Amino acid sequence: MADSSRGAAARPRAASIRRQGVCSRQPREPRSASMPTTAREVMTREVVTIDAAASIADFVERIRETSFSGLPVLEDGRAVGLVSQNDVLRALAAACSPGEPEERRDRLQRRASAFLLEVAEAHRRSVEVTALLARPVRSLVARALVSCAPETPLSAVCSAMLTERVHRVVVVDDAGAVVGIISALDLVGVLRDRC
Repeated sequence: MADSSRGAAARPRAASIRRQGVCSRQPREPRSASMPTTAREVMTREVVTIDAAASIADFVERIRETSFSGLPVLEDGRAVGLVSQNDVLRALAAACSPGEPEERRDRLQRRASAFLLEVAEAHRRSVEVTALLARPVRSLVARALVSCAPETPLSAVCSAMLTERVHRVVVVDDAGAVVGIISALDLVGVLRDRC
C-alpha cells in the first residue's frame, strides 16, 4: 500500500484560498511594463445601468440577463446611486415579514387557525412581492453613491472601497455622467497581473 503523504514535502501545497480546478497552472501572458495607476486604466467602459424610474422587476430582469449583481442607477443621465441584488433581497425580506417577532409568534401559536393563517400569509406575501417589484429602483438607493473621476489614483479607489465597504465604484465625468465602473474583482485582476 502506497503512502499518500510520501513526497508531500517535495511538492508545494496550494494556498488555502485555492480550490481544486479554480487556479490555473498554465503560464500567464507576459506582464505589462507598468502597473495601472488610475481609475481610467482599470475601469470597465461599457457600463450596464438602469434608470431610477425603472421598476425593481426590470432591475431583476436586467441583472439576470447580464449576470451582474449590481448596477449604477441613473436619473437624467447622471449617476444617483447603485443598487445590488442584496438590496432587493433585503427589501423582499422586509416586505414579507412585517410586524414584531412576538406578533408573528402569537399568530402562529393559535393551533386551530394555523393552517388558514399560512394560506392567508402566502397570499399576502404574493401580493406584497408583486407590489415591491412594481416599485421604482430609486426606492432601493439607500446610500450615497461612491464615485470617482477617471484620473483618481487606484490607491484612492481602494481606500474608498474599504472605507465605504462597497464592491463597486462608479467612474463619472465632470458632468456626472457614467464613463466606467470598477469592481473589487477588477482590482484583484490588477494584483494578479502583477504577482
